Amino acid sequence: GFEADPANYALLARNVAALSGAVADMQVLNLALWDEPGRLRLGSVDEFTGCSFVSAGALDEATAEQHLRDAVSSAATRDRNLHPRICDVEAVTLDAWLEERAVRRVDLIKMDAEGAESRILSGAKNTLRRFRPLLLVEYNPECAAVHFGEEPDRLYTALAECFDNIA
Repeated sequence: GFEADPANYALLARNVAALSGAVADMQVLNLALWDEPGRLRLGSVDEFTGCSFVSAGALDEATAEQHLRDAVSSAATRDRNLHPRICDVEAVTLDAWLEERAVRRVDLIKMDAEGAESRILSGAKNTLRRFRPLLLVEYNPECAAVHFGEEPDRLYTALAECFDNIA
């Protein structure tokens, strides 16, 4: 499991460690998946666990807070003090990570990346074409627009580049 946010990574690692048997045969990595390797900035606020997002560009606490206010419903953020956090995280492509480890099978990819899904898919094209995994994607076009300036149909376009049929 890839998790860019250190706080969410700690929760995921703890939960996986509490499992046993075959279901626990999982590696948890504090890495971001992206369309190229490098370092990304991660913005988050303590008040919205799971609403973290990565940025390839400059990102400071004020910008992170504004992005999250723009992406989260105004009813949830109105009159709330938010406490933004910024950190750097290593990014890899799924294609390179799997190739380096000579992974021979990928059946399922579950993705929830707060608007970065199309960027991640760009770094996973070989994996998707080779293994044809079932892809389960949570997508928030508002996050893609706010965080990356993407059009609402960008994820569909990215999927169409990798799959013949999309259901």
